[in-house]
Amino acid sequence: MIKKALIVVSAVAILLAVGFTYVAARFVDKAAIERAHLQMEQLRGQRDSLTQFVASRDSMQQTLKHTSDSLVAETASLRRQVRELEKKRAEEQFAVRMIATPEDLKARLATTFPEVRASDWGIVEVMNQEQDVAIQYLRMPLWFSETFIIDHQNSANYAAQIDRLRLMDTLQQETITLKDSILVLEQEKTAAYKTGYDSAYTKFAALNKDYVNLLKNPRMSLKWTGPVTVLGSAAAGLLLGVAVQ
Repeated sequence: MIKKALIVVSAVAILLAVGFTYVAARFVDKAAIERAHLQMEQLRGQRDSLTQFVASRDSMQQTLKHTSDSLVAETASLRRQVRELEKKRAEEQFAVRMIATPEDLKARLATTFPEVRASDWGIVEVMNQEQDVAIQYLRMPLWFSETFIIDHQNSANYAAQIDRLRLMDTLQQETITLKDSILVLEQEKTAAYKTGYDSAYTKFAALNKDYVNLLKNPRMSLKWTGPVTVLGSAAAGLLLGVAVQ
């Protein structure tokens, strides 16, 4: 009877030890699993928000680039027009230099200054005694000279404005070039950040999955300690004794 009782006690101890192992395996750290899932969901939400933000920025950059390209094309067209106007000005100036007769010169003057077309002017010849040559002079009202003075002043002022505008255009082109360089660097930096973030996200997702799997399926090892060890040893001895008898 004593042997049977001890055998029963030993068996119960073994069952308790096995049961403890089963309970430890069943009652995994659910709170830790929930936290891991929550962290993963939060990171996924941040990743989705960042992806949407980057997409919106990319869309805005494309829109701005399209607008910038249109402005650059329009600016290039205006520069071509300026070159054409300058070419036309030089050709017209040469054409005036090539006028041969006094009548044609008077006609061109009247066309150029229609506001004094009706003035009483004419052509007179004045003999230059020193050079022994007759020079033709245009006879016109004295105050008509105001028109030449004003026209010359305007011409000088417009020339100065053109110089400033050309300088401003050069500076604007350099500014556009710098902005384009900055935009390219910003895009490269954004792409590098996104690549790094995606890589980190992928690695974290893998680690998070392994961590959750480890929490759900803990690796248990039976280490007998305390009273369980004593009972187990006793049970093993009694079983061995029974086996011997």
